[in-house]
Order: sequence, then C-alpha cells, then structure tokens
Amino acid sequence: MKRAYRLLLWVGLLGVTGCAGPAGPEGPQGESGTNGEPGEPGEPGEPGEPGERGEPAPGGAAISAVTPTTIYLEHPVRVSVSGAHTEWSDGVTVDFGAGLVVADVVVASEAGIVATVTAAADAPLGPLDVTVTDGDQTLTFAQGVEVAAPLSHELFDGTVEQGGVISGLLVQHDLSTPFNTLYPGSVTLSGPEGDATIRELSPWAADYLAFIDVHAAPGPVDLVVESGTSGAVTVSRSPAALDVQARNPIALGADDSVTGTLDAPLSTTLYEVTHASGALTQYTVESASPSAVVGVALPGSGKFAEGGGFATDGLFGLGDATGYLVLVNNESGPQDFTVTTNSVPTEEVEPNNECATAQDLTPLPTTVEVATLAGPLDEDWYVVHVDPANVGDQLQIETLATLIPEMADTFIEVFANDCITSMGQSNDADFYDSLFSAPIATNGPIYIRITNSPTFGYAASPYTLLVDFFSEPVTETEPETEPNGTPSEALANNAFALDDSAALTGTVSTAGELDIFAVTLAAPGTLTATTTAGGADTCAPMGAIDSFITLFDTDGTTTLASNEDLGPSYCSEASAAVAAGTYYVQVQGSPQYCPACTFDYGLTLTVTP
Repeated sequence: MKRAYRLLLWVGLLGVTGCAGPAGPEGPQGESGTNGEPGEPGEPGEPGEPGERGEPAPGGAAISAVTPTTIYLEHPVRVSVSGAHTEWSDGVTVDFGAGLVVADVVVASEAGIVATVTAAADAPLGPLDVTVTDGDQTLTFAQGVEVAAPLSHELFDGTVEQGGVISGLLVQHDLSTPFNTLYPGSVTLSGPEGDATIRELSPWAADYLAFIDVHAAPGPVDLVVESGTSGAVTVSRSPAALDVQARNPIALGADDSVTGTLDAPLSTTLYEVTHASGALTQYTVESASPSAVVGVALPGSGKFAEGGGFATDGLFGLGDATGYLVLVNNESGPQDFTVTTNSVPTEEVEPNNECATAQDLTPLPTTVEVATLAGPLDEDWYVVHVDPANVGDQLQIETLATLIPEMADTFIEVFANDCITSMGQSNDADFYDSLFSAPIATNGPIYIRITNSPTFGYAASPYTLLVDFFSEPVTETEPETEPNGTPSEALANNAFALDDSAALTGTVSTAGELDIFAVTLAAPGTLTATTTAGGADTCAPMGAIDSFITLFDTDGTTTLASNEDLGPSYCSEASAAVAAGTYYVQVQGSPQYCPACTFDYGLTLTVTP
C-alpha cells in the first residue's frame, strides 16, 4: 500500500514541474445523452375563414333504398324511392323495367320520390332495376324491386288435360288484397276453357274445382281470381298455373259395352260416341259402389257448360253426330267400371200442338224420352185415357232434363176431357216442373199441355216427360220450424212420424247453423235422408248448395251415417238400417268445404223394409 502511494505522488510532481509537450489527438465523441421529457403543448391558434363549397365527388349521388321491394302482378302499389346526395327536381322520371307502368310521380324532397307502380299481367317475374333520370343525371338501383305473382297454386287431384276434372288450392300472397269473404259470390275463378268454381274461400286461400273442355287449347294457362264488387274488383293471377295436355278420346259405339279402371281421385276417361244425327245415346256406368264412377255426357262442342250433370246414367247426342262421355273417379282409390251405351229413339210424335192432335200416352206409366219445344209459342199436348179403376187417382207428371240442365223452362197444365177445365198447373218455380193433378172425377181422356214458362219466357229444349197414376193423397211439403238446432228442440218443433216417405224444406240461414229433424219409425227398416236444392239453387258444382247430412241414433249423439257429397253433386244422401224408434237427421253446410254457406234445401226422408 505504501509503495503505491509513493508512485502516484511522484508522477504528479513530474507533471507540475516539467515542460509542456504538444497536444494529443482528440478523443472519440461520447455517447448521446437521454432526451428529456417533452414540453407542454401551446395554446391553439384562431380558426381560419371557411373555404368555398366544392363540387360533389363523382359518383357521390345514389339511390339508397326502394320500398316496398315486391310488386305483384296487376296490383297497383305506392313505391318510395330514397336518394343519397341527390337534388331531384320535379322533372324527374322513374323507370322500373319492362312491363311496369309508373304513374302519379311525386318528388317529395330532393332525396325522396313517391310513385304508383303497376305490373302488367304479362310482366316478367323476378328482380328488376330501378332507374331515376333527372336532367343529365341517371341513377340505377340494381335489382331494386322484384315482380311476383300474387297467387301460388297447388294441384290436389285430377289430371290437367282435355276433358279433365281437377281440384286445387290458390293462396293469396299479397296481404293488402284479401279475398272478399263477406260476399263469396263476388269472388270468381277463371282458367282453362271450361267451368271453374270456388268450393271453399278464406281471406288468403281459395279451394277450387275445374272442368276442362274437350276442345280446350293445349298449353300453359293462367288461373285468375277476381274478388270484389263492381268498380272495386281485384284481379289476382297465378301465371301458367296449369299446362293443359292434349288428349285423344277413345271411340265408343252407340250400342257398346267397355270396361276400364280409373286409378286416382278425379282421374278421367274420355270417350267419343258417334250416333245418327238427331238420335240419342243412353249411357250407364257400373262400379263397385254406387257413384264410385260417374259420367257426364257432353254435346259435340265438348263444353261442360252445355252438358248434363254427373250421374251413373244419362242421355246425350241430340242433333249432333258426335258426342263425348267423360267418366270420373269419384272416390279416393282405384275404381273399376263398366260403361254401356244404348241407342234411344226420339219418342215425341209431331204434330201435337193442340188438344185435337194430342199424343196418346196410354198405358201408364210412360216416358217420353225426348220432347222438343221448338219455339216460344210451341205447345206439346198429350192425352191419357183413364179406366174406371183409376177414377179417384191423380196424375203424377214430371219434366226432366234430357241433355242439358236448365236449357228448357217448362210449364205443365192438366185439363179435363173438355180440354178447358183445369185440373192443376205447375208452380213454375224452376226450369223443370212436377205436378200432381186434382183427383180424377170420371173415366175418359185427361189432357196434359207442356208449354214454355209464362214467367221466364222461351228457353231452348229438349226435355223428358214422365207420367203415371198416383193413388194416394199427396202430402204437402212441410217446412222446418225453428228453433231446431238440438235434438231436444227437434223433438219439440220438428218431429215427424215416418211410414214410408216425407218431404220437408229448410234453410241454413247463418254460417254454421244446424237443422235437426226428429223422425219416428214404427217398424224396423232402412232410413234414408236426401238433401235436394231449394228455390233457384242447384246441387251442381256451379250451384249454391253444399250440404252435409248426418243420421244420429236414438240418443241424438251417436252417428249412424253421414255424407258430404252425392257423387259430384253437392247435395247429400245418408242411410242406415235401424230398429223402430226415434232418430235424428241433421243438415248443415259442408264443414270442410263451405262452413259459411247459406242456402235453401229440400229434405226427403224415406224408410224401406
């Protein structure tokens, strides 16, 4: 330690007392020091003057929204077009694409336009651009709206072909235009050439039945529903809902018998029948159960509107060399059938336009298969020669449709042997009539005159005439008595003793109304209840009555039988084998197809051993 100390001292002494030498070289630069903390920011300066407003950047203006985005065919709608960075003026135009008509354009603001837009019936479906033009500026909103059909369609049963029968459902998608269920009669359906009817209607759906004429044009067909009253009708369309297929009818002779099978509900077979001009052909259809397969005879035009009603037998062919027969599967599964045709001669003998030339119908019963009222003033006279055994009886006279329902409007009169004294006349309440004459007072000739309706005037014929003796007093048709909505009310107000038959009338006057009748049988038998059309209604698919009938046991609650439709007819028939006792018959509108229907009806009750 001492030695070190001394050395340091010596060196220091030399540096102090020796001569100064030259300066040495500069040493290297030292490391930079650490920066200090930043200072506090100063106070902001005063804002400058605002500059001039510049021009909008290219592409800054645009259509920002279109509402609503769906436009339905033939349904006018108010559409709003909104803009961004726009300065629209009153001269603006709006284009929604092909098939869309724009009207009542209103510029609500520089960024808002309102217009009424209607898509034509044939406008293309799918998305379309919306274009707004204002002077030199054109703006486009790609696929801004979509054109849609207001109705969608689902086929239930049948085949879409010439001479076919189909059923299906149309659904309304435009919630602003519900169907008019307050006035169902104002809602109509049109489609392929033929007849179409709505069976059940709700605000958003229509269940339909359609008949396609034999000569309907093949190809796509729209289904169109018109709803509303005059001046306020909404047209809703399902474009190309059906594709009608061409079909070649099967040849069937005027005296022939063939068999076949109809595989599915409403499947059809189309026959072409050739017969001598002016002659008739009668057809009869047989199947495993009554009315499982039914037929309708059509004239040479092939139009369902000019044909007869659906039935298991009928006549057709007056004046046409060719007629058509359509057979329909009226059940749910496959149905075998046999159809037989027979030639029927025309039986009216002219001249018979006055009492002196009356055609003799003796003996009775007899049927004049085809008679003709050739003009408004034509009269057909017939004579019946009464034996003493029939004195006190009545004549039962009825006119029926021969070929085409509601194409004749007949009026029946019965006269004593002087051709002047009246023995009764029909009430002319419908196209065809029935009449029971006054009791026959003496043997000898009794005359029948058939003329055109004096109330409704001439309608083209033909008609069929049935005449027979009736040997029991006629019971007048009895109307229902309200209230009769329960079995106990039926016992109090609508109770009937039934020996063989009774004829009643009633009215389903409100939606869902039940009419119940109490029927007492003194002996066992088969009780049958049948509804028929009342007033000017008809049971046909184009008619106004759609009934549902139920037979209840003696407790008033146990169902013995029920029936929705009598064949394609919308009337009903139900029967059951019963013991002696009191049973209940209930009539109502179809719960499935027409719960809101109201209609007049006839009710026939029969009991057979």
